[in-house]
Amino acid sequence: RANSFASGGYLPVTVRGTVLHGLMHVADWFATYCALAGVDPTDTAGEKAGLLPIDSLNLWPMLSGANLTSPRSELFMNADTAKGGGCLIQGDWKLLTGKISSASWAGPTYPNASSIDNTLDQYTADCGGAEGGRRGCLYNVGQEGSWTEHEDLSAQYPEILDKMVARLSV
Repeated sequence: RANSFASGGYLPVTVRGTVLHGLMHVADWFATYCALAGVDPTDTAGEKAGLLPIDSLNLWPMLSGANLTSPRSELFMNADTAKGGGCLIQGDWKLLTGKISSASWAGPTYPNASSIDNTLDQYTADCGGAEGGRRGCLYNVGQEGSWTEHEDLSAQYPEILDKMVARLSV
């Protein structure tokens, strides 16, 4: 979860000053800019060489207010399942596995009075992994008040935990 903004005369007046909650990755700017420029983002040379297609989605329909949903439904981050660590976001749910440093929101400004030595090392989550009895930490990052990742919901939602752990292991 990160704050960001878009501005400029091309942004429709109806969405200026509004808040969006759709899932977006920095890689999505590529396909979005290509769509705005009328350019096909497909890497045909890469595909001919056997590379996977680009992982970038056009977010302009959401950013412009044409719809309120993101075409991106999940994000894989820091997926090191061999060592038991990884992160997966699906919709409003975020799964962390392994020992994750900088694993929590540090506040509206950082560093702040709660910071220890002005580092994020104090925010380390031990979310287990394949070897331990704990299979991960689960957070509802879309729920007001829960997006700071302070309340692990894995025990309350074991079916969501199971589904996400399986998906992260793919």
